[in-house]
Parts: sequence; structure tokens; C-alpha cells
Amino acid sequence: MDFKLSTDAKGNISVVDGNETSVINNIILSLAIPLGGWWFNPKFGSTLHLLTREKATPETAAKVKESITSALKWMVSAGLLSFLDITTEVTTGRINYRIVAVQADGKDVKYSNFVEVI
Repeated sequence: MDFKLSTDAKGNISVVDGNETSVINNIILSLAIPLGGWWFNPKFGSTLHLLTREKATPETAAKVKESITSALKWMVSAGLLSFLDITTEVTTGRINYRIVAVQADGKDVKYSNFVEVI
């Protein structure tokens, strides 16, 4: 059985049944779990949670992009993805990000979310 994890505007995660690829699940889990927070692999996860006390600036947006790139690089190394394109946008109180992940078979997977900042 395949399922999809979905996030709402507040960042709440929910499970949605469907035949979606597991790439989105891996993206969500890789970004939601704090780096070192998974006992099975201490190198799994991201540092996005550390950026919530940062200000909404272009420098913080660059840190968000760096954190996402670092958290998802395992997917490229494992051959799940052939390419990642990450864009960020600074808005009031948050940094929006958009990920376009190109799977090994050439299909695009798109995921958007945000990091709340001060």
C-alpha cells in the first residue's frame, strides 16, 4: 500500500491514501525530523527547526535552502532522484520554499511548504 503525507497551511502533517510516489513522503520526513533525531540513522533529518528563531531575511532564506539541500542529498546519492531544484521566497514571518525533484525516471515531483520565522 502506498500513501501520501500532506501538510496544511499550519504545517500539520496528515496521511492521505493514494498511489502517489514515496518521494514526497521521503521529502517530508527528511525535512520534518530534526537532524540526529532518528535513532536508526543519526545523519538523517534537517536543521530547519533551528531556523525558527531567525529573522525573515535573504540570509535566512539561503540557510533554509542549504538545510533542505543537505537533508535531501541522500535521495540523490541513493538514486531516487537525479536532480533537485530548491527555491526560496522571503515573506513576512516566514520563508516559503519550493522543491522540484526529478526522479530517476525523469518525472517531476513538486513540494512546497514554509518555515515560520520572526
